Amino acid sequence: MNQNHVKRQGWYLFFLLLIACLVRIYFAFFSKGLYGDLYCFGTWGDRMAQLGPANFYAPDFFCDYPPGYIWILGFVGFLAKLWNISLVEFYGFCMLKLMVIPFDLFLIFVMYTVMRRYCDFKRTLLFTICIAFHPIYFVAGVCWGQVDALLSVFVVLILYFASLKRWEFAVPLFALAVLIKPQAGLLAVIALFALVKELCFIRDKQSIKRMLAGIGLALFATLVIVLPFSESQQFPIWLIEKYSETLGSYPYASLSTGNLMFLLGGNWVEITEPVFGSVTYGTLGTIGMVVSFLFGVFVYHRAKSMAAVILSGAVTYQALYVLSAKIHERYIIPAIALLLLAYALNKDKKLLLSFLISSVAATVNIWIVLKYDYLYGEMEWIGYIIAVCHLAALALTVWSCLQESFLQNETNKEE
Repeated sequence: MNQNHVKRQGWYLFFLLLIACLVRIYFAFFSKGLYGDLYCFGTWGDRMAQLGPANFYAPDFFCDYPPGYIWILGFVGFLAKLWNISLVEFYGFCMLKLMVIPFDLFLIFVMYTVMRRYCDFKRTLLFTICIAFHPIYFVAGVCWGQVDALLSVFVVLILYFASLKRWEFAVPLFALAVLIKPQAGLLAVIALFALVKELCFIRDKQSIKRMLAGIGLALFATLVIVLPFSESQQFPIWLIEKYSETLGSYPYASLSTGNLMFLLGGNWVEITEPVFGSVTYGTLGTIGMVVSFLFGVFVYHRAKSMAAVILSGAVTYQALYVLSAKIHERYIIPAIALLLLAYALNKDKKLLLSFLISSVAATVNIWIVLKYDYLYGEMEWIGYIIAVCHLAALALTVWSCLQESFLQNETNKEE
C-alpha cells in the first residue's frame, strides 16, 4: 500500500470521527438525559471537586460507583468549579453528557484499528461507521449520560490483547475497567481461567513473564486509584464493602430489561419470589449466570483465533444479559461491539444477524427506559417482544460459538 492510500484512509477516519463528534455534541445539548443518573453524577462530581478523594466516601453519603469512575467525575467537577458551573443544573448536565463523547470516539478508533489489521479498508470503514452511528451509543451515551462506550473500549482491548497473549496490557486494563465500571467484572471468570491456564498448564516462560508483569501493573494501578480515597477508611475492607453494596443493590429479577426473567414475569419482582414451585428467580438467575460463565470459558478454552477469543467475551456478556437476574437494560452494550467485531473477523452471518437483532431490541429497551424511566405498565408488552428477540439472538451466537469451537478445531486438525 503506497503512502497516498494510507493518508487517504487516515483522512476518511478523521472526518468520520469529526462528524460523529459534531452529531454527539448536538444531542448532548438537545436531549433531556436521565435526570436521576445525571443528578447523582453531578452531585458526585461537585463533591469530588470540593472535598477531594480522601473525604469523598462517607457513611451518610450515597454513592454506589467505584473510585475509577469518581476520578472521571472529579475531573469534570474541577472544570465546572473553574468555570463556576453547577453540575446539577442544565449546563452541568450538558458537561456530563459531553464527557461521554471522548469515550465514544475512542471506541470508534479502537474498533477501526483492530479491524483494519485483519480486514480490507472498505469492510473496516463500513463496520466502523456502524459503530460510530449505532443508535445505542447515542441513546445510552450523550442522550442518557452514561459511559458504557468506555466499558466497551476496555472489553474490546482486554480480549484483543488476551488473544495476542499480551498479558502485560490485558491484566491492568481489566483492573482499570473494574475500578471504573463493575460490569467489567463479568469477564472475571474468563480472566481467572486464562490466568490459571497460562501459569499452571501452558507454562510458556515469555507468557508467564508477561502475566506476572500484568498482575504487578494491575496492583500498582489499583493502589494509585484507590489509596487516595482510603485516607480516612480501612483499606481494602471499605473497597470490598463498596463493591458488595453495589452488587447487592436492586434485588429484582429484571429491572425493566427484556430478558428471560422478564419473559417469566419477573419484571421488578424481588429475586426471593418463586417462579417454578420452590425455585426462586434468584436461584434461576444464578443457574443462568453459572451456565453463561461456563460456556464463555469453554469457548475461550477452545479458541484458536482472535475471532474466537472475541466471541467468548461476546457470548458471556450476551448470555448473562439474557439468562441472569438483577440485570440492567444497558448491560448488553459491550456485547454489541464484540458481536460486530467477531463478525468482521470470521464473517459468520449468524453473528451479523445476532448483532442486528440485539441492536434493535436493546436500543428500543434503553430508549423506553430513558424516556419513561421504566419498562412497565402499558408498555410492558414490548418487553416480552424484546425478550424473545434477545433469546433468538443468543441462540444464533451460541450456534456460531459451537461451530467456531468444534468445526474450526476439526479443520485445524485436518490441516
